[in-house]
Amino acid sequence: MHEFPYTANSPTGGRLTINDQNDLIELFKSFLDFSGEVFYSFVKQTICPNRLRDSWADSVVHRYFYCQNNNVPPYPGGYDDQPYYWLDVSRLIQGTVDEIKNCTCNIHAKRN
Repeated sequence: MHEFPYTANSPTGGRLTINDQNDLIELFKSFLDFSGEVFYSFVKQTICPNRLRDSWADSVVHRYFYCQNNNVPPYPGGYDDQPYYWLDVSRLIQGTVDEIKNCTCNIHAKRN
């Protein structure tokens, strides 16, 4: 993992200095204006992926896939007993998985 500050190639040429987590998040947000391979190229050139992850997000994604793969509920009880955040998060994760599965760009086509 990169330690702050670090420099990276700028997608528009030259080098960028990323001083802290806030710089990294702002840079990532600026890339959201692009789509597909351009977005992935910009992110790959400039952002250390380990800096965008956190333990809460990792545990939620792991729980989601564990539940999907083992056909078990994430929390005790039925649908109405699940925490509201879980319903939102699981829809978001499933939507992302569906988008990747249906994506025809070169990056995802190799993985599907």
